[in-house]
Amino acid sequence: MDDVITGCSNLEEARKLQNQLDEMTSSGGFRLRKWASNCAEVLHGVSDDNLAIRPADGINLDPDPSVKALGLTWLPGSDVFRFQFHVPPVDPDEVLTKRKVLSIIATLFDPLGFIGATTTAAKVFMQLLWTLEDEGGKKLDWDQPLPSTVGESWRKLHVQLPILNEIRIDRCVILPNAVEVELHCFSDASMKAYGACLYVRSLDKAGNVRVQLLSSKSKVAPLKTQSIPRLELSGALLSAQLYDKVRQATNLQVRTTFWVDSTCALRWIQATPSTWSVFVANRVAKVQAITEGCEWRHVAGTDNPADLISRGVGPKEIINNDFWWRGPSWLTEARSNWPISEPAPLEVGEEERRRTAVVVTTSAIAEFNDRLISTTKSYTTLIRRVAIWQRLIRSLQVPEDRPKGFLKAEELRMAELTLIRKVQEEVFPDELRAIRKKEPVSRTSPLRWYHPYICQNGILRVGGRLRHSDETEDTKHPMILPARHPLTRMVFEQHHLRLLHAGPQLLLATVRQRYWPLGGRNVARQVVHQCLTCFRSKPRQVRQFMGELPTSRVLVSRPFSKTGVDYFGPVYLRPAPRKAAVKAYVALFVCMCTKAVHMELVSDLSTERFLQALRRFIARRGRCTELYSDNGTNFVGARNQLQELLVLWKDAEHRQDVARFCANEGINWHFNPPGSPHFGGLWEAAVRSAKHHILRVIGSNPVPHEDMATLLVQVEGCLNSRPLTPMSDDADDLEPLTPAHFLIGCSLQSFPEPDLRQIPTNRLKCYQLVQQQLQHFWQRWKREYLCQLQARSKRWKPPVQFELGQLVVIQDKNQPPMRWRMGRIVNVHPGADGVVRVVTLKTAAGELKRAVENLCLLPIPNSDVCDN
Repeated sequence: MDDVITGCSNLEEARKLQNQLDEMTSSGGFRLRKWASNCAEVLHGVSDDNLAIRPADGINLDPDPSVKALGLTWLPGSDVFRFQFHVPPVDPDEVLTKRKVLSIIATLFDPLGFIGATTTAAKVFMQLLWTLEDEGGKKLDWDQPLPSTVGESWRKLHVQLPILNEIRIDRCVILPNAVEVELHCFSDASMKAYGACLYVRSLDKAGNVRVQLLSSKSKVAPLKTQSIPRLELSGALLSAQLYDKVRQATNLQVRTTFWVDSTCALRWIQATPSTWSVFVANRVAKVQAITEGCEWRHVAGTDNPADLISRGVGPKEIINNDFWWRGPSWLTEARSNWPISEPAPLEVGEEERRRTAVVVTTSAIAEFNDRLISTTKSYTTLIRRVAIWQRLIRSLQVPEDRPKGFLKAEELRMAELTLIRKVQEEVFPDELRAIRKKEPVSRTSPLRWYHPYICQNGILRVGGRLRHSDETEDTKHPMILPARHPLTRMVFEQHHLRLLHAGPQLLLATVRQRYWPLGGRNVARQVVHQCLTCFRSKPRQVRQFMGELPTSRVLVSRPFSKTGVDYFGPVYLRPAPRKAAVKAYVALFVCMCTKAVHMELVSDLSTERFLQALRRFIARRGRCTELYSDNGTNFVGARNQLQELLVLWKDAEHRQDVARFCANEGINWHFNPPGSPHFGGLWEAAVRSAKHHILRVIGSNPVPHEDMATLLVQVEGCLNSRPLTPMSDDADDLEPLTPAHFLIGCSLQSFPEPDLRQIPTNRLKCYQLVQQQLQHFWQRWKREYLCQLQARSKRWKPPVQFELGQLVVIQDKNQPPMRWRMGRIVNVHPGADGVVRVVTLKTAAGELKRAVENLCLLPIPNSDVCDN
């Protein structure tokens, strides 16, 4: 239950409302009580028991009885509000603490802000208490004595607080039969606080004018120092918010004027928000949205009643202060006598003008692009703006062929091409000049890894190796976007929202289907990480499970090519319903010549399971002639999950078993140089293609053994169907060469299945669930595999020449500080292409082999080796 506070314009309406309320609540068994009114005739017929103020039938010590409602004390007889604060008397000998002072301040309950100027002083004093420190530099505790100077300041305010109970505020703020009502909002700020006060101005037919304070609100300034103009703007925003609250509570749709004494804040409010810095722009945008249709004017500081609320004054200064209760005297005069607002000088407020990045260049294209992109928020809006301008230009050039209606798709596409072409001319002028002259791009160019060319529309595109693909032209040869350019970020933000807040990997793969952004991986991560929606819904547990899973590496060879084998996992198998899931791993074999992939499911990483997997591979794909593997030190990082595999390579007995099996099969054993995982780049890429997506498709859900075996075979078919190179130079031959041609002599064909990707898993049978997982794998892997074909796979600059006798520094992470491990080349081991990738070194501890990537060649006098 709560109080009902309402009113009417005349006696007849009030009686009618009283009867309706009484009948409505009585029908439900609720009788309204404590009736009170400033007009006794309204309460005729109400029993004495239901009156809040009963007729005086005896001695009445209170000549003007009051009623409390919603935190206010109302005196119906005189129709005014008053305060009833219970302020304890001042005791000079009392020890003042933070607890006692705050308990007194908390009693100053003023919901409408009638005494806002005094409560501001109390708020400022409260803020001061939180900054006080003791002799040890710690914040004062609740019951520690306050410093003497602070205590005296509080007693001067405390002794005046009882005066607040003498204040009387008229409840009625509008003249009877008013013909014109206005609202006037004043705001001001100081280094201590900022606030706003709102006045109602009414005018009747006789020309009488009444101005009355309706409400006020204040806030203390933040402890972090801010400029006065910024605080003035915060006060203006508080004034707008106070007006919005009053408008919603009273439903007053009247003329409203806002007054400020800061020309700087007034100029900010009257300009476009995007003109100013972020702090100013955000507040100006809110002010303009709330006060749309209202008038903002300038007032002198001496005529601004909000100055009292921003400084904070004692009760003695406001109890009989007409400037506070009635506002400035000129408000009661005609509008022609009000202060005239003059335009602020242009230099006022310029320190908050938004700063834009300026590129030092003489190109008009760079200046145009900067202005165009910096003033547009979304990529779609930017394209439409360019399309409209192009349509206008065509209309002026050929008036009789003026297009009409909405923008067409072709117009938007041409606008996008124009915009990208202008940005490329700004960022890649040297590359465009070199390509037009049919020269290679510079060795320092970011496009050196690609085969850029200029299409017929003048767009710089990636050459790539997908010209025989059935994909669209944009997918085969995406348009190049510069790194760290505003346009590139706008493209990523547009696709991020269109894909319903996709993650960085999906976002980058989708963008690369049409564009090739340099540094796109970093841009995708930044866009996703800075998106608030994505920040609140990051799949932490899924990301942990799908993180880096350790793998082990072994290299095997077949009669017609060398073959690499790798492990990944674990995957989880469900042996039977209601049985605990068991771990399993996948052995992946990749042909070094044809890039064909073969996968075997193994239950653990023991020697017996490895040999069985190798036997099955040989039985299905042919006998191996050579076996390559790491030295064993590369598996230390996988100690936790692959301990058994470490034993396989480090334990002499197990190693002998594997070596004996390989010898019986006619397989020679070789070792890669230690600390050189890049030697297995081909099978590492194959492992990533399979592991990266299989684990994301099946997740941590256990899968039956038969289903897992079926899924692995189908995934193997997907990987073996990827295009390698064109079959011939015939223009009519569109079939590419795939690894499957080396296995079965033709391309693989999948069994036709309906699309099950959008169907919930609980509606699918076990076999259909496997097919759905395969379709998800194909969708992910195909999209990312095509994008990976763009970059050059070979090195773009000549290798460093290593010769006998050269002194080198050996990279060794285990060396202590101030110690350098040195070596001298005593033998080189060039590959079939003549490039030296492995050398033999003579060191203080003896001879050893190392890859050249782990060596630092010392500069030789009169030589340019260091430049390479």
